[in-house]
Amino acid sequence: MLTLNINEQRSVDFEVQLSGINPDQLSGALRFKINNIEYGFPAEFKNESIIVNIPPLNNVVIDKLREGTTLKAALEINGNGFYLCPWEGEIKISNPIKMEATIRNVEVDESPKISVSKLVTEDKSGITEEFLDQSIEDKLSEVYNKREKTSKPVIDKPKKKEVHLLENVTKEQIYQFMAYRGTKNERVQNVIYEQAENNAKNDDLKEVFKEVYKSLKRK
Repeated sequence: MLTLNINEQRSVDFEVQLSGINPDQLSGALRFKINNIEYGFPAEFKNESIIVNIPPLNNVVIDKLREGTTLKAALEINGNGFYLCPWEGEIKISNPIKMEATIRNVEVDESPKISVSKLVTEDKSGITEEFLDQSIEDKLSEVYNKREKTSKPVIDKPKKKEVHLLENVTKEQIYQFMAYRGTKNERVQNVIYEQAENNAKNDDLKEVFKEVYKSLKRK
């Protein structure tokens, strides 16, 4: 019995002994019926064999084929006015269940969503420039003093001359301040800094720091 997997192509090779006629004069097909519909697949003739290529039946047969279905089939040959049937038999249908799975990599953008609005330059809160400077100076001192406490203590260290941190603020200190206030993501820090540069009165880092302070205060 011939078994056909309906999901795969199958080449069937019949061994024959041919005499009295040239293979070039022959034509034929392997035929079988499914629900009263006849299907035929052409045969290729050689000196000692007949080859029939059967495509995946799922791509040809209209009706759904069930596992284990048995079909009656025949190899029918015509040539020089003669009809021959060198093979008759049964074909058993195989319809195995297949499932394949692959891992699909999904890239998730875990970076925070950044929303930055333009700062309003007009002061409507009644806060004076001097008050803002002092407030920023106090916050900057917190960062500076926190770093001082983490260093090793020095005995009999002379008192430092009072320094106005805001006047001598550096870009590095501005980034440290953002981290101190909870903004530790470098990407977010860069966006806030660039916005602050654009909104500052001039290129003085003191003015840039003020804009950074205002932005963080609104969060």
